[in-house]
Amino acid sequence: MIQTVASIFKENFTGQEERKKTILLVEDEAIIAFSETQRLEKNGYKVIPAYSAEEAIRIATNDYTIDLILMDIDLREEEDGTDTALKILKLREIPIVFLSSHTEPEVVAKTEKITSYGYVVKNSGETVLLASIKMAFKLYESHLRLKRSEESLKENQELLEATLRSIGDGVISTDELGNITDMNYVAEVLTGWRAEDAIREPIERVFKIVNARTRRRIRNPIDHVTSREKIMGLENEALLLSKSGAEYRISETSAPIRSARGYTIGSVLVFRDISKECNLLESLSKDLEEREFLFQELQHRTKNSLTMISSIIEIEAENSSEINVKHSLANIVHRIHSVGNLYDMLYTSKGLNIVRLDKYIDRISITLLNAFHQDTNRISLLQDLEPLEMDAKTAIPFGLVVNELLTNTLKYAFPGNKEGKVHILLRKEGTVVNLEVSDNGVPFPEDFDLDSSEGLGLKLVKLLVTQMKGDLHWKFNGEKKIQIRLCVGE
Repeated sequence: MIQTVASIFKENFTGQEERKKTILLVEDEAIIAFSETQRLEKNGYKVIPAYSAEEAIRIATNDYTIDLILMDIDLREEEDGTDTALKILKLREIPIVFLSSHTEPEVVAKTEKITSYGYVVKNSGETVLLASIKMAFKLYESHLRLKRSEESLKENQELLEATLRSIGDGVISTDELGNITDMNYVAEVLTGWRAEDAIREPIERVFKIVNARTRRRIRNPIDHVTSREKIMGLENEALLLSKSGAEYRISETSAPIRSARGYTIGSVLVFRDISKECNLLESLSKDLEEREFLFQELQHRTKNSLTMISSIIEIEAENSSEINVKHSLANIVHRIHSVGNLYDMLYTSKGLNIVRLDKYIDRISITLLNAFHQDTNRISLLQDLEPLEMDAKTAIPFGLVVNELLTNTLKYAFPGNKEGKVHILLRKEGTVVNLEVSDNGVPFPEDFDLDSSEGLGLKLVKLLVTQMKGDLHWKFNGEKKIQIRLCVGE
């Protein structure tokens, strides 16, 4: 049974100082064998003599303490030393040094074909013999170390190949010229190429990629890596064209392969099929676009419906002969317009549920000013509005509050042709939105009490502020001022 490299290495190169090296001396001349044995033992070796080919084979293949064989070529038998050496080497690995009186080139050449640990001519002297034996041990030790390294390298290679077979991504490696050196099974499936056919082919021939939308050829990522010497990735629109005719949306990463000295000696490309993910994202994006369209269409139709309702009310007001009825219907129309402005802003904005509160208030105030006063130069509208955003659900009652406050101001604060100014302030202080509406027109009556006011507009204001969980205050110090504070969170 042939020994493994590990067992041989352990026997021969572990604890060498603890035991003498053992040499099997194969010599059919007993006197010469005795002389050589004494010489070797004197120099620290343990010697086991064998006087025939058969005895040498038996001892060598059963005694694994033997470290080296010193083999005579002429054994005076049908099998000479070279034949015996061949039989031993088929059964175990061991250094063999040939010892012979032959100096013919063909004899030496014959031994070199069997093993290369040394050839010593008899009567060369003790120094030559010992030097040859020491050199043979060194050569064998180097051989075992090299073989162990090769076995380790092979194991690592097998592990790497097993990893590449198991990984779920496609992997392609190339040399420094961009020619394929290896690829795993997933890469074979996605590219439609067998590994044995793809190896040594240029990467661009096997890994064909185009833009998924324009179908234009995309430069191969390996080219970028080779020129820029860094990790690169394809654009999100990459489409792999398989040799089989199939097409795959892919994501990819490529990186240079560098030698121990830092030179780029190739590249590795890792890619995977993301067709399902892309199809799902496109489907979701399409659904989102359809939902947004439906939402905007609903807002548009709601605004049109409000416009139609306000138009019907305006017609009814025109046909009424009662002044109070006309005023009441006009107030209803203004409230409808206030809500309609919100839907108009939602329809024209990109957000589905967010309104710019400052712009909303500006539209309400301008609409009311034009509705109540043909001569807009008589009333100065001053607006100090901080850009704020608010959700539509809160913005609707907020806008109605502004509508009611401005309606009251424009109807009652400037009777006749009285001139004046209206000031609207909008600020956010931390989590609190602060709205102030003030004017320098006719003051509140001395007995005015906001809580006991019978006016419908102010009642709506109080109800809406309560709904929004806000606070309502009014002041009079030269100008009338109504303040609303509303907590809206972060």
